[in-house]
Amino acid sequence: MPESTELELPWQALVLAGVGGQGLQTALEILALAADEIGLTVQTFAPLSLARLGGSACCHLRFGPASTPRIAPGQADLLIALEMSETLRILPLARVGAVAFISTWRRPPLAAGLHGQPYPDQQTLAAALRQRGVKGIFVEPRCPGWSPAGERAAEEREVPAGLLSLFMLAVCCSATDLLPRAALEHALARRLEEEPAVAAVAGGLLACAWQRGTLLRPPAGT
Repeated sequence: MPESTELELPWQALVLAGVGGQGLQTALEILALAADEIGLTVQTFAPLSLARLGGSACCHLRFGPASTPRIAPGQADLLIALEMSETLRILPLARVGAVAFISTWRRPPLAAGLHGQPYPDQQTLAAALRQRGVKGIFVEPRCPGWSPAGERAAEEREVPAGLLSLFMLAVCCSATDLLPRAALEHALARRLEEEPAVAAVAGGLLACAWQRGTLLRPPAGT
């Protein structure tokens, strides 16, 4: 049997979680296009969710050949949480030594408010991550010098909920070398080729997020 020419990545299994309106489906499409750009295959699994009604949603992604795209508990290498409390829902899927990129964007569940349940703060989440043996990286969804309108901003602007998936995906790829920047940029251009104005705004956000990710890289030699 000939050897596979598929590229190998140190990060093979990723779980992306958020809530409706955060662009998870768009992130999936961009990931697939970017992986194809560098000769990788991507398999995805999206459990049934209430995302269309604004509820929770998550996606499993495996890079390279695999018998199933579904990620069992203790197998995920990377977690990306677009909404802070979603971290607790997907944490059991992480292996010891995994890395979690967590947006500090918050939208407390309606049920929690009705029943008086407290929303978990960063300290609570950090403790849960440590107990699981997962490195947590909290990311403020803000970009300096970027504007949702595509104009040069004088100060940091908060990333809109609908673009959080792109922002966090770029941060993660930059910090971990999951996928190269050029591949993501080409994938974004292909995905939005019929919407040049939107593509320009999204491209500026990707560049800003990529720079943010470089600041999160571990020092050389560690």
